[in-house]
Amino acid sequence: MKRLCLTVVSVVLVSLVVGCGPTTPGVVGMPLASATTELESAGFRVGTVTYDDGASDATGTVIAQLPEAGERVPGASSVALTVAGPAPVAAPNVVGMDVVHARDALAQVGLSAGQPTERPAESVGAGRVLSQVPPAGSMASPGSTIALVISSGPDSVRIPNVKGRTEARAKERLKAAGFKVKVVRAASSKLRGTVVRQKPSGRATPGKTVTITVSSAGASGQAAEAGAEGGTGGGDDAAASAFEQHKSGVQITGEGTVVRILADDNDGDRHQRFILRLSSGQTLLVAHNIDIAPRVRSLGTGDAVAFRGVYEWNAEGGTVHWTHHDPDGRHSPGWLKHGGSTYQ
Repeated sequence: MKRLCLTVVSVVLVSLVVGCGPTTPGVVGMPLASATTELESAGFRVGTVTYDDGASDATGTVIAQLPEAGERVPGASSVALTVAGPAPVAAPNVVGMDVVHARDALAQVGLSAGQPTERPAESVGAGRVLSQVPPAGSMASPGSTIALVISSGPDSVRIPNVKGRTEARAKERLKAAGFKVKVVRAASSKLRGTVVRQKPSGRATPGKTVTITVSSAGASGQAAEAGAEGGTGGGDDAAASAFEQHKSGVQITGEGTVVRILADDNDGDRHQRFILRLSSGQTLLVAHNIDIAPRVRSLGTGDAVAFRGVYEWNAEGGTVHWTHHDPDGRHSPGWLKHGGSTYQ
């Protein structure tokens, strides 16, 4: 008799527990994500999810649930769902692949790649996948598009302008910027060992080869004195003679008045620039390398400046550079004198 009473009590208690449990919310017709949120908010878990790719409902919509809506079940129970459409697939990891193989890997699981976007990358070769969205392992519906970001290779940088530099200085600057250097030699009126051409110029990716053409003829060792070309080496006559004869690579000495101060040239080595007018009326652009020599201080229009440097011809009167010592020892020392100070 005791055993029968205990059994009856147990059945009654189970019935009370089931009957007093929470009511299962209805999620049929909802997208799977919304249904999941609704169930979890009511204290339930999403149980087994099956897919029916023959259903006429919108893909991803819940078309059946078990327990059904309104049933009272114990708290924290799971609800099995049936969803319209094909089962999702896990996105494969295509990071590091080239684009062709990445597309093949996605196609094998029923996914596709959209038009990739490019981004520079120093350590990843051009055309290889840098990232994917959604990431590897994410579940996606068959036919979904995986967005890919691919490397365009290292970003391009400015190639230093090394024309007019010595071979050693040109190599140093180009290699410091990440470029390889190829040297060819050609006869030129420029100083022997001076870069007369470079290719390419502008911008390129580090690691590219820049070809520099170096003068193999012309003045040897140090700059030729203007006197060797028929000038005096100093004063207006030397500058006038070099200008009239279109001479370059000759060293001249002179003095003039500052008529214009220009902005520094920061392309390659930094140069302080100003224009002198000689007593003859000829103008000279002075390009003073302030990476090697100190800047001329307190320079103003109307100031007198004496100079010694290498003359290069141009139609405006010419340019004087190498107005300082040469660290490579290929040029005779030049200088500028202003306000009682010498800059070299």
